[in-house]
Amino acid sequence: MEVQVESSADVAPTLESNMPRVRDTVLTAVSNYTFAELEGTDGKTRLKDELLTRINGTVAPLTVDQVYFTQFVVQ
Repeated sequence: MEVQVESSADVAPTLESNMPRVRDTVLTAVSNYTFAELEGTDGKTRLKDELLTRINGTVAPLTVDQVYFTQFVVQ
């Protein structure tokens, strides 16, 4: 899975230095999901919502506005 995050221009440079923590947060969250939970749009939407919440908690006081899946493979 590859995830991109979107934030305001003033936050982007600082957010970039936090990307290892963001990646760790994403991998930790995804590992809690089963294949069945990620099937279909509802599962992916729920995961996006959870990732946005977890990422914002990880990088606070910075704020991520959106999470995008640029690649999604489930095995």
